[in-house]
Amino acid sequence: MTPVQAGGWVPDDLATKVHKLREMSVVVAYGEVDLTNVHLLKDLLDHLSAREVPLLLDLAKVRYIDSAGLELLMQTYQHCRAQGMPFAVVAEPLVRRTFSVLSLETVLSVFDNAASAREHLVAEWWGRRDSTSTLTEAHVSPS
Repeated sequence: MTPVQAGGWVPDDLATKVHKLREMSVVVAYGEVDLTNVHLLKDLLDHLSAREVPLLLDLAKVRYIDSAGLELLMQTYQHCRAQGMPFAVVAEPLVRRTFSVLSLETVLSVFDNAASAREHLVAEWWGRRDSTSTLTEAHVSPS
């Protein structure tokens, strides 16, 4: 299936594209995320979270997400948080409105565009790593 057809048409089914960057993993989803296909996205997110780098889920081309998809977002957030990895989501206005109604934006880092989300993830990741290395260095250095 072609993720985005000419003219910006998005398929009904779920399609994904993965970018494994040095500093993060990016999953771009297209179409709809629902009970019939959420397992595909879950398998992909589980696999990528094993890389132990920040994870960005770009839903800008997803026009519908049901409760199974929302549950997956929360599970992914919890898993990444437990592993100390930043997780962010990009969402188009209609999906973002669903997040807002359910107060998911108070928990998830949600952005309007991928550039802002990437900037946030890199800053958060390197900020954590720098503070951890500083603490470690301070802890092992002789007094």
